[in-house]
Amino acid sequence: MRPKAMEAYDLLEIGEYSLRLNDDPAPEELENILDETSLLDYLGIPSQCPFCQSLLVSFGNFDLSKAELIFTPKQYHLWYCRNCRFWQWYYYFDSFAEEDKVWTGEGCPPSPEQLACISKLREFNHRLPDSCSTELAQYLRSKPSEWHRFEPKCFERLVADIFRANYAGAEVIHVGKPDDGGMDVIFIDTSSQQWLIQVKRRERQGSTEGVSTIRNLIGTMILEGAMRGIVVSTADHFSLRAKQAARHLKKKGFYIELIDRGILNRMLDPILPDRPWLNVVGSVDNEVADLLSARIISDYQLSLFDFR
Repeated sequence: MRPKAMEAYDLLEIGEYSLRLNDDPAPEELENILDETSLLDYLGIPSQCPFCQSLLVSFGNFDLSKAELIFTPKQYHLWYCRNCRFWQWYYYFDSFAEEDKVWTGEGCPPSPEQLACISKLREFNHRLPDSCSTELAQYLRSKPSEWHRFEPKCFERLVADIFRANYAGAEVIHVGKPDDGGMDVIFIDTSSQQWLIQVKRRERQGSTEGVSTIRNLIGTMILEGAMRGIVVSTADHFSLRAKQAARHLKKKGFYIELIDRGILNRMLDPILPDRPWLNVVGSVDNEVADLLSARIISDYQLSLFDFR
């Protein structure tokens, strides 16, 4: 089961007689701006994610290349980042026009309703509570430099959550004690093989994980009677000597997997929310939610390793 997002977004609504931001009256300056321009012009039409600069998935029922709306009672468009899960949604609905009514009253017919949702980036300090891995994964995809600013125990807990998400049916135990002997997480795979995981949080970007970490882990493995180990590091890469040591140990029956920041970043996929806009869109218009979900498929889990 994929995690559900704690949806964090700003909601801007324009009704017949009201302009509201997050269920409160909108600031006067915003009201003045929207008097001069349309809501879609105010939002802008992004092509890249404002957080991580990835290209956005984009779908709706009007032509963005010409910035022209189709004159239908219902208009909508969604922008979505598959990398960090940023999303932006615009929705226009004219209930009077949809029912094909002829206005016979005095004055003007009822105004169409418009709304827009723009997801927000949650900010975190270095000491995080438990059970917020989904939000933290989005934060890390948006701000990669934050990999190097973790409180160590928090990072160990995140690594444990990442392994739980990637390997259904496996058992993951966070040890994380001062006297753990270099064994931070225990991973028991679906074939009941036990892996000792050592977690290294490097403060400097561009750092290299050296061979000494491999030597420390093999020492712990021998003391614990374990034949399998994993080093997880926020370093950009492992040194040549570290890789050579891991290969040499494999010939002696010890298996050590090396996971650097790039691999760990890809392993965030199962923790990230699956299309976090879907519940919000569905709460407003199920028909549009069905259309969007058919065009923008689920964020499938990517299996990176097969530990045996």
